[in-house]
Amino acid sequence: MKRFLARRRFLVTAALLALVAAPAMLLGPGTAGAFTLPSDIIYFDPIGVPIDYTLHLNLVNEIGGTKVDFRPFCKPTTPAAGSPVVGATVTLAPGDGSDQDFPFAGFAPPAGATRVPVVCTILVTLTGGGTLPADWSGRVASSVEIVDDKTGQQTAILGGRHILRDKAGSPTPCLFCN
Repeated sequence: MKRFLARRRFLVTAALLALVAAPAMLLGPGTAGAFTLPSDIIYFDPIGVPIDYTLHLNLVNEIGGTKVDFRPFCKPTTPAAGSPVVGATVTLAPGDGSDQDFPFAGFAPPAGATRVPVVCTILVTLTGGGTLPADWSGRVASSVEIVDDKTGQQTAILGGRHILRDKAGSPTPCLFCN
């Protein structure tokens, strides 16, 4: 009986070892791959930039204790209207603000064009990585305004619509601004 039990323990141990070792030997070492979660996004409705006017993108970081990177993209609503413009990444410390300008000519409109309809998007990430707080969009002020180059007067302003990521990574509208 002792010999039977000892043999059985040995077979169970060998079977478990084979279950673990066989896949490891067959599959071999693999390369680890990292992934980056998509940034949180601020969207603006389309707006027209007339000739002799400039689009201004305004941002203020009110997230306490952390720096935030903002990467703006402005592109014409149709390819025939002009070329996309990618703004420089702006890093804002808590309480800091930024005013980036995108002049009419920067969109490279076709000859004879008097306005360029554009849509602006801003990718938002924490400087150095990490996850933005769930209420980040309620603590980032953002707007797009159109300013007359000759008079300096504002002619239009849009607030942003923030898009957050749920736990599954799907984009969802921000409850603070929508």
